[in-house]
Amino acid sequence: MELTLPPVFSLELLPEGRDPLAVAAAAARAGVADGHVIAAEVPDRLSFAVMLAPEDTLARTLQVGPVAMVAMADALGSLLPAAIPVLFRWPDVIEVNSGEVGRMRIAADTQHPARPEWLALGFEIDVLSPPDMEFGHERKRTTLFEEGAVDVTPPVVLEAFCRYFAVWVARWQDGGFGSVRAVWNGRCVEEADRLDAKGRTADGRMARDRLVTAFPG
Repeated sequence: MELTLPPVFSLELLPEGRDPLAVAAAAARAGVADGHVIAAEVPDRLSFAVMLAPEDTLARTLQVGPVAMVAMADALGSLLPAAIPVLFRWPDVIEVNSGEVGRMRIAADTQHPARPEWLALGFEIDVLSPPDMEFGHERKRTTLFEEGAVDVTPPVVLEAFCRYFAVWVARWQDGGFGSVRAVWNGRCVEEADRLDAKGRTADGRMARDRLVTAFPG
């Protein structure tokens, strides 16, 4: 996997079959390397995690989930043909042209909610069509290739995500959650998935309720 990431990121590669988020969570507990990206070398799918050093409460830190989703949507939008919709289902599903193309997960230090020591977020994005996929027969899932991004590879998606993620993290940190919320709400499949100013849905759900994965040890 050959790629160039913005200077704020570093890269570690894993063999196929290992879970980047689990590796990132274990590494973060030993000492957070902010912006360290761990990616599995998988030919047809982007599987990666990025480690972050929180600077606020757990509740506010978890706003980075929508931040990352917005960044990934911008990245995918820059690689797909024009007018192909990239939408969200709360809290973790990314849809392209009405088919699920990927998901996000989060692992975090939940023992110190006032100031978590670490957080890692990961994505699985289906980039190239698996050999056994018959186009048009599996409408609940899709790939970037099937939706027209025929020359895109997993490294290209990761590079694009990191560029947009750096921009959106800066906007969030400097200007608050409002701009992130506006984009998220504009990309929701369901109105019930719209977020308020604190990152909660209308019925009070927050990402932690379903999204945060605990890795023992």
